Amino acid sequence: MIARQGEMLDFYESLFGAYPFDVYGAVVVNTTTESAIESQTLSLFGSDIFTDTDPLEMELFVAHELSHQWFGNSVTIADWRDIWLHEGWATYCEGLWIEHAYGADAFNDWVATIYEYAAEDSETYPPPGDPPAEDVLNYSVYERGGMTLHALRLEVGDADFFAIARTWLERYAYSNATTEDFIAVVNEVTGEDYTDFFNAWLYRKALPELP
Repeated sequence: MIARQGEMLDFYESLFGAYPFDVYGAVVVNTTTESAIESQTLSLFGSDIFTDTDPLEMELFVAHELSHQWFGNSVTIADWRDIWLHEGWATYCEGLWIEHAYGADAFNDWVATIYEYAAEDSETYPPPGDPPAEDVLNYSVYERGGMTLHALRLEVGDADFFAIARTWLERYAYSNATTEDFIAVVNEVTGEDYTDFFNAWLYRKALPELP
């Protein structure tokens, strides 16, 4: 929960590099929001987030919004079609926190649950790389976007995956970038061409199998 923000910040710094701003805070307002907002240096939560959800889900809300300081508030997309680069990363950061705080089995269960939902409901989980204008923030940009990153991690290995993340965040810090820019970073770090991989995960209706 919010009490673990400091631990979360230290953990994300160990993966992604130094926190990109001078301060960070969280505000809980006495109203119903059903969500949260990751303003630069400040996350805003409705009180319902901390009363109507189970403890782990509350914790993941906090982790998700904090990780947006790197993915969304430091590196910001140039076009709304690329919103998976914000929400997919923040969702995957929830999983990384589970892996760190609760172990590999809990993380694998989390991956399996999200993947199963996406595989069984292609209407709710359309390709995340070009979301419809009337539903830009659909489930898919969060969860299938997160699974795209997990598939990439499985494909390239941890060393290259986290090198990709750090290179992305360093190169485009405090600026705008696109999915094409991200793919270029992946290709540069790995020395391989992952265009077909991203076409399958981001733009085709059928959900690929995890590597």
